[in-house]
Amino acid sequence: MVSFFGRCFTFFFFVLSAHISFGQMCGNYKKDSIDMKRISEMQITLDSNTTQQQAKPVIFKSIKVVDVRYDTTLIGIYSLFTNGFAPTVKNYKVNLHGGLANSLCNYLNSFFKATPSAGDMELICFIKKFSLARRDTVVSNESMYKKYSQLNFEAEVFLRSGSNYYAAIKIDTILYSVIDTKKKQVNGDMQQYLLIPGLQLLQHEISSTNWDDISGRKAFAKSVMWDHYLTDRFNIPVLSQSVKKGIYRSFAEFKNNTPYIENFKIENGKFNTIQLEDNKGNNISTLKLFGFCDGEKYWLLFGSYCFPMFRVGNGFEFFLTYSKRVKILSSLNMESGKVY
Repeated sequence: MVSFFGRCFTFFFFVLSAHISFGQMCGNYKKDSIDMKRISEMQITLDSNTTQQQAKPVIFKSIKVVDVRYDTTLIGIYSLFTNGFAPTVKNYKVNLHGGLANSLCNYLNSFFKATPSAGDMELICFIKKFSLARRDTVVSNESMYKKYSQLNFEAEVFLRSGSNYYAAIKIDTILYSVIDTKKKQVNGDMQQYLLIPGLQLLQHEISSTNWDDISGRKAFAKSVMWDHYLTDRFNIPVLSQSVKKGIYRSFAEFKNNTPYIENFKIENGKFNTIQLEDNKGNNISTLKLFGFCDGEKYWLLFGSYCFPMFRVGNGFEFFLTYSKRVKILSSLNMESGKVY
């Protein structure tokens, strides 16, 4: 009864027999924005890190974590499918207790012991990726409840001394493990087999770094750092410009808000599908399209099925919708265009 992280596309097998207009179909999604705000959280509280404190003192007084991910409201999605008289899907946003920045800050600071001469020096960890997902590859020994999953982890760490920032550590990795997807077990397995190993990798890099060498590198000003991570990073057209009616062939066109066709019509198809036509009435195949904008909202295409996307922070989330009770929460990776 479980769908875990990777999005389930079984909705393609549940087609409605009604032949409806696009306007009517939009009506089916009117509650999606409301339902999006009602999603429950599955919180993970990281185990204490103080029992394995770093014995060797470090030159910084503390570690500060800055969350610069596009969607900071989750680190993963857990969807629970109940196949009873009336099938339903219960969606959860997986998150760390207190939020990612606060949780990782407490976890890391409980591990490292500052030296008395640290002064005001501190580590600044910019977290660019920290997300759980199903592994794309189909593995032969996966069972119904044991699924291969992954942690996508990217962080860039700087040593701050006064107003100067020195580049120190870069981590960009993917960790894989088998996870038990039963609701009573999944929380602990995510922590034990993915989250903690990822944080231990960061701890190892911090512990093994020669900090005297780091402080001799090129220094960056605070304004440069904040512009790079908090301003320029999110200054992309689809986030900064107004919506523009058009059809997107690729994620790149969507991200850059550059549709290749702006003058088009949306027609109803069979079984809740749509058809797109250019201004001459010619059919536009939807099979290889990313999505479109109707002038008011963005829609993601899967074949001839479309789903409205809602902006959450600097990212987009949506439901793969079959009915009022069967909606599978998904999110769009704003760097790769993949759907989770």
